[in-house]
Amino acid sequence: MKFLQFLQKNKLFIHYSTIVVIIAGVYTLFNIQREARPNVNFNRVTVQAFYPGASPSDIEELIIDPIEEKIAEVDGVEEYRSVSYVGAGQISVTIDDSYPDPGEIIDELRRKISEVKNLPSGVEDPVVREIKASNIPVLNLALYGDLDAFNFKLETEKLKDFIGLQHGVQSVSYSGIGALQLKVLTRPEKLDLYDITLAEIQSKLSTWAKQKPGGLFENKDYVTNLTIGNDLNDLDGLKNFIVRSNDYGKSIKLSDVADIDFALESMQSASIFGDKDAVLFTVVKKPFDDSIKVVDNLKEKLEEYQKSLPPSMKLKLYKDQSKRIRDKLRIVISNAITGLALV
Repeated sequence: MKFLQFLQKNKLFIHYSTIVVIIAGVYTLFNIQREARPNVNFNRVTVQAFYPGASPSDIEELIIDPIEEKIAEVDGVEEYRSVSYVGAGQISVTIDDSYPDPGEIIDELRRKISEVKNLPSGVEDPVVREIKASNIPVLNLALYGDLDAFNFKLETEKLKDFIGLQHGVQSVSYSGIGALQLKVLTRPEKLDLYDITLAEIQSKLSTWAKQKPGGLFENKDYVTNLTIGNDLNDLDGLKNFIVRSNDYGKSIKLSDVADIDFALESMQSASIFGDKDAVLFTVVKKPFDDSIKVVDNLKEKLEEYQKSLPPSMKLKLYKDQSKRIRDKLRIVISNAITGLALV
């Protein structure tokens, strides 16, 4: 009762206190980190492995089973489930919620999986990824248009690097385009003419392309590292590669018996935006940055970046997480105003 009497006798204090609370609330509303969901760990880990061209049964027997054997050795794992499909497999691992340090289990999983041996030579290293709310994308965009393989891949990498340098961006990934390769397509009539076999070309190329350290070269002026071998990423070097030569100075270059050019690695799936080939980008922000500010900054920067693209290439945003956050905030503000008016 004394408290209520105090409030009745100090109405001015109550009015000022109410104003301060409202101002503090409005200030907090516009300055708080805005997210669609809290940054929490789900105590889940995914393990992905890729083996292009392999059947689901081969993926299960040659990749999934050996990895699961190593996962079973880790204490603190509640359960794990796997799925195999053409060219890849995935294992979902659930960590026991009662375990005091989930991070320790994740580190142990990475260590154990790295110990898996005797995987087929074409298998890429398994990727261990922790599932977190902070790893959920805030923006998806497509780069699409008509461009040759080399320049399309070049523009893809340039855009990835550009986005990765922007404020608040933690990681950028893309899908829909394969790795850039130098493809050697031999001409059968030329091989017959020079009596050269594919095995001969393959053997010489594999020897020529092996790079290894060659030690140090030094004199009184400078010191430099030596490398023995060649880099297969050099188009001109590959075209001028000597397949066969004789004592009279005559030689046959690889370009004499084959067509050599850059091409994209064949993929099981492709991305199409409208009726054009496309690369789909996924942007993940840093955990403690404001989603709306990060997305707004990216939109502004990408609008400027669009001007530097070749005329045949376009950028299009197709999934914006900040819209969902804005809608929720709009409801919160509307309810707050309505509640204040009623009070």
